[in-house]
Amino acid sequence: MAELIVSSFKTLLEAKDVSEIGDTIPIPRFGEPHIQQVIQQARKLLSLGSPVVHFSGPCVIVGDLHGNLHD
Repeated sequence: MAELIVSSFKTLLEAKDVSEIGDTIPIPRFGEPHIQQVIQQARKLLSLGSPVVHFSGPCVIVGDLHGNLHD
């Protein structure tokens, strides 16, 4: 399922002009069964590890998940 979703966003990631996204470059849509499957897979994967990652040394955190496709 992850491969399907990632490949569906390929044209967006390769867009030369981000202003075309949502206009001439369609934003992928997925049905409820696909979304439910992704949620189940994510829950299973996330339950395997700790929600906090500890590490030492300097770091830079870049980005966030806010749904802006132009970032």
